[in-house]
Amino acid sequence: MQVLGSALTRATCGENEILADGTQWEHSCETEIIDDNFKADAGKCICAEGLVRGNDEKCVTRKECEKQLCDALREAPFESDSSESQENSEFPQCREGESCAVIKVKIVGNFTEPPSADRWSFVAGCF
Repeated sequence: MQVLGSALTRATCGENEILADGTQWEHSCETEIIDDNFKADAGKCICAEGLVRGNDEKCVTRKECEKQLCDALREAPFESDSSESQENSEFPQCREGESCAVIKVKIVGNFTEPPSADRWSFVAGCF
């Protein structure tokens, strides 16, 4: 038997994605983790630099993430026993005069994590 050649198959990445080489991290709208234990595996499709994985699994900007994270505050009205006004047409879960904002919160680690670990969570709320 004679082998004439072989073909290596590479993953085909989607729009705004690149093929990871094992030295990068992939972030999402909800988290940003820079920790050697969480690097993307080589050969995995990850979002290109400057983009993050959105709720719909597409690569988006942080600005688009803010919209996605605030969408939940647009859904159901805020319920309260208080007599204060709760009218907010844009963000029904927020009180009158409030708007949605996304804040970046440091995730505090423990003694088993390397000092170089940098972990953040993004949370939407009414402010």
